[in-house]
Amino acid sequence: MRGLLLAAACSLIAPGKPCEVCHPAETAAYRKTGMGRSIRPAEEAPPPGSVTHSFSGARFRLRGGRQRVEWKGLDADYEVAWWMGSGRHATGAIVRLGPHLAQSPVTWYSARAAWDMAPGYERHPIPDFNRVLTAECLACHTNAGGDRLEPIGCERCHGGAAAHEASPSRQNIVNPARLPERERAAVCEQCHLSGEIRVRNPGVAWTAFQPGRPLEDFWTVFLAQGGGFKVVSHAEQLARSPCASRSGGRLWCGSCHSPHRSVDQRAVCRSCHVQDHEGSAGDCAACHMPKRKSWDSGHAAFTDHRIRRAAEDEPPDGRSIRDLAAWRQPGGALAIRNLGIARILAGERDRNLDLIEQGYRILTRWPGDPARDAEVSAAIGFALTLKGRHGEAERLLRRAVELEPGNGSYRLKLATAWRNAGESRAAAQVLNEAIAADPWNEPAYHFLAGIEGSPALARYVRLHPRGFAAREALRRVRPER
Repeated sequence: MRGLLLAAACSLIAPGKPCEVCHPAETAAYRKTGMGRSIRPAEEAPPPGSVTHSFSGARFRLRGGRQRVEWKGLDADYEVAWWMGSGRHATGAIVRLGPHLAQSPVTWYSARAAWDMAPGYERHPIPDFNRVLTAECLACHTNAGGDRLEPIGCERCHGGAAAHEASPSRQNIVNPARLPERERAAVCEQCHLSGEIRVRNPGVAWTAFQPGRPLEDFWTVFLAQGGGFKVVSHAEQLARSPCASRSGGRLWCGSCHSPHRSVDQRAVCRSCHVQDHEGSAGDCAACHMPKRKSWDSGHAAFTDHRIRRAAEDEPPDGRSIRDLAAWRQPGGALAIRNLGIARILAGERDRNLDLIEQGYRILTRWPGDPARDAEVSAAIGFALTLKGRHGEAERLLRRAVELEPGNGSYRLKLATAWRNAGESRAAAQVLNEAIAADPWNEPAYHFLAGIEGSPALARYVRLHPRGFAAREALRRVRPER
């Protein structure tokens, strides 16, 4: 009878908010957490302020839901659409860029109560509002879908709730704490283990993860063998800590972090280490899990989850990849496919020809058909472009575009293959196709300007007159005679 009453109550609730009917305390507590506030409306703005970017000289003025930037005689105003980040550490503005969402170059840092440059913009010569948020970004910061962004919801950790709403039972909802160790860890790792490169399995979207299944059923996370302390590496650090490795699977993220209630983290430590500092009333984490700067965090400090015996000073040493290794291997030929793609992507990002060559050789051993896999076609095609095998590269990259026509980066790679082959007209045609598919594909205009000159940049400036990068490039390009 109780189950029927709960099901009836759930059926009366507006879509998207059924959980609070039966679990009001849990949902109320969750809304106060970082995940429950991962996206906030424009009205919830940080305090007003201003900041000058010392590297470029740009000056930003921030007030409520508006941000103004002035640089080298240019100026632009942007309206904030949402704020990304709960504000516990930081929060940054999201603005609209045509049909896309883009990140503001400045961020509010809560611990310092100050505005400063967003991660990656510290030494950027043109601090523009043109860093488009990808599906991968949005998947971990929002319940992405439609025009309205919402904070991360209950189903992200508990799985689909339709069956549970219809007939509430512990058997038809996921409780992460009751999952086997690997599947339990995957619930947190879906967002708190970014690694250096993440490679999706064929046909998988970034929103496809299902709690209760291993992460490698959806994508493979590759870690750097060499490199510094990162923001989103907590899961890796904890799993490799002495405490976790000796706990027999008992110590996991949920031991100290709960989205539904406060946890006495010191009590968690003393459950095993009561004799180590008997009588001590100190903060265990302050010594063994100190706050550290990470090379990719900008101006914020984050908790070191390695739980080491003694804190050691170590400066953030930046990205220095010697090799990549999978956090957990997928089965069968996916291990070959994903590793090859990962090394080529990392090599492309870091301009590391050795990694690209390694990735290419790995993919030549993959037993699948590249013509059926857009990511493989694009990766091999990019590697062949660098080898000067332009005909083969063009065929593979054209196939990647056919398989995923909405992927603008594939079109840019195809244009690169044509240009490197000396076929500027063909490259320009591909770039114009890219612009037709997405008129806000700014890199395509810059690329096209290298072939056709200033008219390409003028086209984008007419579309987006606030954009600094295109306006500055147009000022530098000699007008066509």
